[in-house]
Amino acid sequence: MTTNLDTEPIQRNIHLVESVDGKEFGITLRDLARTLTPEQMGDLVCNFVNSSGNLASAERMSAAIQQSHRTLQASAIRFMLEALLAYDPGIYVDARNESAKNVCDRLRRIQNEFPADLYVAFI
Repeated sequence: MTTNLDTEPIQRNIHLVESVDGKEFGITLRDLARTLTPEQMGDLVCNFVNSSGNLASAERMSAAIQQSHRTLQASAIRFMLEALLAYDPGIYVDARNESAKNVCDRLRRIQNEFPADLYVAFI
């Protein structure tokens, strides 16, 4: 995995609004995350993937997670894993989404066979 996160700092503030008099207002990513509902976060992820999500983006996101606090790293991985496990196995999917559904189904089978194994590595 190649990333330039070692040389480029993560942009912790994002610009959302500019006032009429030219003064800039921003919000921290932490504050933005605190305001989002899980449904809004799902929409945000889908919009991100739709606009710039590719293998390089996934690798850079992973590298950024690895730079966060150790406890947050484990929590982020568990959160993403739980989202995959919660993917509805009964939902209808077309051919474009069949392999994604199959991956989630496999994770559920692994979880059922070895419930602790999916989490032990992240604790």
